[in-house]
Amino acid sequence: MNKRLISITLGLLLPCAVLAETAAPAAETPPAATSPAAPEAGKHHGIKLKQLSEELDLSKEQESKIKSLFKKHKQKIKEIREESKEEVKETLTPAQKLKLYQLKEKNKDKINALKETVKEEENKP
Repeated sequence: MNKRLISITLGLLLPCAVLAETAAPAAETPPAATSPAAPEAGKHHGIKLKQLSEELDLSKEQESKIKSLFKKHKQKIKEIREESKEEVKETLTPAQKLKLYQLKEKNKDKINALKETVKEEENKP
């Protein structure tokens, strides 16, 4: 049962850990490289808000409230990700940690391609 729980947890957290690790360099990108219309709550939240707005026909007031909620909870989400990442690392053997690192390196190209897609999506009129 414990092995199953650990497997499920790792299966759910591994993509988060990979994204969290590879997202760090993006924060070093100079402000000029980001879209001027980039949402305050983050790229993912901006895309999600746009999608919700279109699908649910949100008013400007509703968009503003949802944007505030996303911004309010962003730090909590970041803390949970970091805590989860550390707990996962504590669970792994040194060999598994090495393999996780190798997986992250292998997936960097995929992550960068995804980031480019998001960036292009944001820059569409």
